[in-house]
Amino acid sequence: EDSEDSEDSEFDVELHNGLSRTKLDIMLVYDAWEKTKVKEKQFEKVHPNKTVVYEAVEGDMLQVLESGTDKVLYDNIVIKRDQSLYSISQPSANSASGEL
Repeated sequence: EDSEDSEDSEFDVELHNGLSRTKLDIMLVYDAWEKTKVKEKQFEKVHPNKTVVYEAVEGDMLQVLESGTDKVLYDNIVIKRDQSLYSISQPSANSASGEL
């Protein structure tokens, strides 16, 4: 029933807002399933220290914006099956792994 070995299957990842004073909007910017660039809002107004669960496909790319603005905090976060938690902390040139 649960085909773990299927590369195309969806899986859940947790996206954690580690910013203390900033609400976040999370966009899907590349849909790996469709193999196409998109701009679809997945989550709106994610409050500080809140975690949301995103149903991902390997290779999906997310973008994190300051909620209600066009200010990009993180760009091109590539979702990988072997990483189940993405912590969005201080904006930097790096990805949102939080391991700086």
